[in-house]
Amino acid sequence: MSPCQLSKVGQINYLLHVRLLPYRVTHGEAANHLLRAPLFFFIMTEALLSGSYRVLGYT
Repeated sequence: MSPCQLSKVGQINYLLHVRLLPYRVTHGEAANHLLRAPLFFFIMTEALLSGSYRVLGYT
């Protein structure tokens, strides 16, 4: 990833953290969702990539 992309990701992560901080403080289970979210997105990305490869004819 280029530095520009990394800084953009950092900004997004910071905004999400700031937005979700009050929610995390008031709802204990929100921390669990935040921990599960990256794994979920990774699995979804893998599924989308493997799906698109199959569509393109790569197996």
